[in-house]
Amino acid sequence: MKIRFANLKDLKAVASVEAACFPEAEAADEKAFAWRLETFPESFLVAEDDDEHIVGLINGAVTDQKAITDDLFEAGGGHNPEGAYQSVFGLAVLPQCQNQGIGAALMRAFIELARAQGRCGVILTCKAQKLDYYGGFGFENLGVSASVHGGALWYDMLLGFEGPKSSVILQVSPYQEDDISQMIDIWNEIVTDGVAFPQMETLSLDSGRSFFAQQSHCGVARDTATGEVVGLYILHPNNLGRCGDLCNASYAVKKGLRGCRVGEVLVKDCLVQAKALGFKILQFNAVVKTNTAALKLYRKLGFTPLGEIPGGFLMRDGHYESIIPHYKTL
Repeated sequence: MKIRFANLKDLKAVASVEAACFPEAEAADEKAFAWRLETFPESFLVAEDDDEHIVGLINGAVTDQKAITDDLFEAGGGHNPEGAYQSVFGLAVLPQCQNQGIGAALMRAFIELARAQGRCGVILTCKAQKLDYYGGFGFENLGVSASVHGGALWYDMLLGFEGPKSSVILQVSPYQEDDISQMIDIWNEIVTDGVAFPQMETLSLDSGRSFFAQQSHCGVARDTATGEVVGLYILHPNNLGRCGDLCNASYAVKKGLRGCRVGEVLVKDCLVQAKALGFKILQFNAVVKTNTAALKLYRKLGFTPLGEIPGGFLMRDGHYESIIPHYKTL
């Protein structure tokens, strides 16, 4: 089984899965799915079997609401890419493929995605018989929902990300030889995900040691309580000669701690180090359009977007996504 981002080519397949799993009054149709795929593809995952047939899906708009209301399901109903909460409009697995862990894998991937995008939590509605199922993922039952979608009785469920992980105390410092193994693991997670870094080859211990040594500077973020490396950045020239005052950087945060301000701490330290090294401009060449957490952070820190380059990034699932270069004067 493989989990990937959905795209418009999946329209008929996802509508078919939905129809097989929900009553007609509750199921989204092709028109609704077309809007979802066009509006929030970064919040729409599908599961494929070994023959690349779609057997499951999970999707939802982003909102500042802590509970789902029926207007969210409508086109133009309030999707906010910078919103605090990731909603779940539907989790569906073909009946013949259920009880194989596919739904749980989709939900875990969606929760991790919401963390990585900097959300405060995940919200959904469910019927009474599913309360224990979603409770198993950590969702809290907030009571009967205001939603009357499909004429059914729903319960509001909330999984908040506020907790021990978000209170990690961080310290950023130059990397040491003993950090390299942890740095490689974190870096390779991003490369393997195939949705943010341009690199396609993972690092080995030898290639990683050489790679990090070639940078102008490498910083690591540590959990001060444990000494664990939870994130890193690399900094290097973006050009040479008359354009040698431009630098470039990449940031990687360990899964499970994304959305906990590790990235922000890394970028802020990177800005200080870049200026100290004599660079005048920090430029990001290829911020992927679906990387909403990065876009939100760079906007917060005063970076200027330079426009959208269509089809500039090959996503892991084979489709091309737009990139948005950014810069900030140091």
